[in-house]
Amino acid sequence: MVTSGFGVGYGVGATQALLTVSGLKSVTDYDLYCAAVTSAGVQSVSADVQSSKLTVTTACCKLLTYTNSPSYVYGSLSKYTSTSPAAQYVFSYTLSSNPATSVTITPVVYNSFGDIVSSAELSAVPASTNFTSASTSLTGTYVLFGSALVSGSYFVTLTPSGTNVAQFSPTISAAVSVLSSDSIAPTPP
Repeated sequence: MVTSGFGVGYGVGATQALLTVSGLKSVTDYDLYCAAVTSAGVQSVSADVQSSKLTVTTACCKLLTYTNSPSYVYGSLSKYTSTSPAAQYVFSYTLSSNPATSVTITPVVYNSFGDIVSSAELSAVPASTNFTSASTSLTGTYVLFGSALVSGSYFVTLTPSGTNVAQFSPTISAAVSVLSSDSIAPTPP
């Protein structure tokens, strides 16, 4: 690890040393090798370094974070035009790193009582997004879609599922007020 910028001092006769390595990704396998360098600059031989290989997996969890969650949106997307800023109605989130194989993120809409809302009333579009170990983008987006008459307080949870669900932190939520088409948008703070 000395070549990676990590090292630890040790005293004469020491049989162990504690080394902390920072900047690693969670739930990721790493191969660690140990080499010793004396104060005179004598280094471990290559065969000893190779035989010290230890494969470790870093601790859980990869993060799922909202990067944009509007506090209010209209239930009907017809209220938005091509010139409307996406930040007004598009929810976006990111994964802190790729899954080992795959994970699917599903936005689930709940009402203020904690009940799942029927997709006929209000739904997230797209309904889910799949990420793989080869995904080059770790950002997902969705919009809420409902009728012009739907209104109320809701929250949307991002729920991971699939092969690598255990690698990700549990669901996260964003609160949102949904306005009917005849409502006037609240004044920004």
